[in-house]
Amino acid sequence: MIAFYDGFGYSDGESFKKSHRLKETITAIPLQSCIPIFLDSLPSTPDLLLSACLRTKLLDLSKQYSLCYTKLFDDRILVLASEQKSLKFISIPEIFLPFGNKDLLDNSMFCFENSLAIFYQKRLLHFSKNDDFSDIFNALEMIREKYGIEISTIYSTKSYDSIDVKDFDTLGKFPIANLAISAYKDHKELFLQPQNPWYKTQLFIILLGFLGVFFTLLTFYGIANSHLDKLELKNLNIKSTPKSQSRYDLFASITNLASRYNILFEQMDFVSQKEDFALGIYVCFSRQIDFVNWIDKMEDKLKTPSIYADIQNINSNYHCTWISWAKQ
Repeated sequence: MIAFYDGFGYSDGESFKKSHRLKETITAIPLQSCIPIFLDSLPSTPDLLLSACLRTKLLDLSKQYSLCYTKLFDDRILVLASEQKSLKFISIPEIFLPFGNKDLLDNSMFCFENSLAIFYQKRLLHFSKNDDFSDIFNALEMIREKYGIEISTIYSTKSYDSIDVKDFDTLGKFPIANLAISAYKDHKELFLQPQNPWYKTQLFIILLGFLGVFFTLLTFYGIANSHLDKLELKNLNIKSTPKSQSRYDLFASITNLASRYNILFEQMDFVSQKEDFALGIYVCFSRQIDFVNWIDKMEDKLKTPSIYADIQNINSNYHCTWISWAKQ
């Protein structure tokens, strides 16, 4: 995989060090990373395009794909599909890079590291693998026999004694990177789009909003009940501070303590009678050290040891368990 732009500068491991204003990250991927699909016409919407590709039975229905497409010289539509899990950034198949400069597409061949592409009259005429010189020679012979066309200009990253080729450097400074940037500006349909990270999905945003509202309401609930307790004590003319703590104050204190140690409550059960009580909480946490420190603080607060079940690993970063305190 050849990275042309990383958001800060060009990089192919050697020469592409020039910075650029374009914020997007662009990656070129070899033809072998794509599944080519040929359609007779271009569907009018992205959903219809995906449906047409699925009907060819060339794609695995259990996987997610990103699609890009172009019209070929014979008016067919070439669609290239790539699994989304392999796309970390906006990507372009390397055979589409010449679309970044229309002046190069009248009659030319481009030989990349892994594939080659032939353009004629601004359209893609042929593409295939490029493992060695025999692939280039076979492509030239096929074009001559099938279409009667002689390729006038050949661009290549390697030189060959038997044919006259132009190095990509003849296209200017940072040629391949500039082709990728130019193609992205004018031909968005040539690019494969990566899947949104989980933290940008609508479900996560909704969940985050729900948790925000929940903890806000919980905080206001604790404050409101704390004021109610004070009003009740005042109305009853209680002059001395009671030894037992209000259950509302207790819940507010427990909630604040859990928030301090990044502990989340899935369920809470509480039963009390005078000084006796039983408290059970199903808690979840990401770091066990936070869980241990939280238990120590809770035991100090409740003046009784805790009992908890085996910790269950929900996933690699998420653990849950039942924990309880009983005093009688």
